[in-house]
Amino acid sequence: MIDDEESGDKRSFALTVTEELQIAAVASLGLLCPWNTATIDDHLMQYLDNEGKYIKAGASLGVGICSAGVNDDNDIAFGLLSDSAQ
Repeated sequence: MIDDEESGDKRSFALTVTEELQIAAVASLGLLCPWNTATIDDHLMQYLDNEGKYIKAGASLGVGICSAGVNDDNDIAFGLLSDSAQ
């Protein structure tokens, strides 16, 4: 989070960079705890619901990175990404 000292607002770093870097900034959150799908709720859900197409694309990549190699009956990545594609 970035503190804006003048207005007292806290904004996400991903919302302050250019469009080209937004995908990489949000997708890198998936690398925080690989193979731990609980990280998706903690870090990535707020970006999956965002209206920006670059931020949403980065969040989708982050979900894929975070859940890569996870064999689970409840495939959380498939559920989240199939809902966001519609």
